Amino acid sequence: MSTFTVPTYAWDKGAGADASVSGTLWFTAEGCTLMSNGEGADRVTEAVFFPNATGVTYGDGVRAVVDAEGRVFAVEGQDFAYGGGFGVPAASDLRKQWLDQCPGTEVREGAVINDEPASPPSTISPPLPAQPGPTAPSTAAELGYFPVPTYQWQPDGGGPDFVTGTVTFADGRCPVMTTSQGDDVQHIGLVFPNAEGFRHAQHAPRPVIYSTLPSGNGGLMVEDEQLTGFHGRTGSSNDSAWAALCTTVPVDSVFSVQDFPNR
Repeated sequence: MSTFTVPTYAWDKGAGADASVSGTLWFTAEGCTLMSNGEGADRVTEAVFFPNATGVTYGDGVRAVVDAEGRVFAVEGQDFAYGGGFGVPAASDLRKQWLDQCPGTEVREGAVINDEPASPPSTISPPLPAQPGPTAPSTAAELGYFPVPTYQWQPDGGGPDFVTGTVTFADGRCPVMTTSQGDDVQHIGLVFPNAEGFRHAQHAPRPVIYSTLPSGNGGLMVEDEQLTGFHGRTGSSNDSAWAALCTTVPVDSVFSVQDFPNR
């Protein structure tokens, strides 16, 4: 039985998140740990990080994750369930470890285990997986994320203007707010700060837009067919951020959103 490095972190067996984290264990070619859930087109594969962990390869080639005492967290192709949490910030050491060991992959979504291994040490080779599993995390597009008109904004207060109306997504990714005062109907292209769209058949059947602040905090800005309002700044219809993705969607003006939604 041989060992190999896996992305991990030091855990003092004390505090930690208490969400339920479960899935099937797989590995990238370089030895980074993956957690997979679902089947076929609905399968989601993300990075998973075990504490104080090392990878081992048994005599038959099956890999597993163990702790410093050799206790087994999980075996390749087998299910596991532990306490932990979700989310791997872009600037975190875990994400850096992952990209250093497994360059060319995305750590878009991930889980962190903070729990004791479920099985005692063992040198007996576990059975081979019944079928091959994924060897890379799901890409942003596979998870349901898509680009939307956006710009980098350092929050320092909302803009001087305010718009309200119903937002719909033109061409699937261009948020257009329709406003009306009497007979005057305006179509306003919305550009959200530090934003991306998300659509998933189960989790978000209607397209939505999320924004992330420099602190790492973020939130839902708008969903398709929603009546809402925003502070920000009004600009011309040929705004560069809008034109980068939405040149085929005509609007009367473009509005750069500078706050979270006012519903």
